[in-house]
Amino acid sequence: MMEATLKPNKLLARSKANKLLKELSISKPPVPLNLLLRHEDLTEFPANFDALGIKNISALIEYESGMILYDLNSSYMRQRFSIAHELGQITKMYLDMLSISTNKKRRNILKK
Repeated sequence: MMEATLKPNKLLARSKANKLLKELSISKPPVPLNLLLRHEDLTEFPANFDALGIKNISALIEYESGMILYDLNSSYMRQRFSIAHELGQITKMYLDMLSISTNKKRRNILKK
């Protein structure tokens, strides 16, 4: 039952993305990821994943610091994809938490 609650709301995600692109005056690709990261108060940081012993992963999120670590040995396109993917994961997590909070509020209202 909880799993159904955690499914991403694609319309809400698309709406947030369109609003953000409009707010930042981004009208065509490629999307400047540095603007999105700055707007969301996040930073990106290259790391040598091989030297750290990290295998089969091209990016990581460090939630407490708001940092997205990406593998400096990956190609430029892979780095961009990985950063954008992690930014999407953070946004999805936020939307999921918002959805759970909204569902709890709805249940509380129905109980009254």
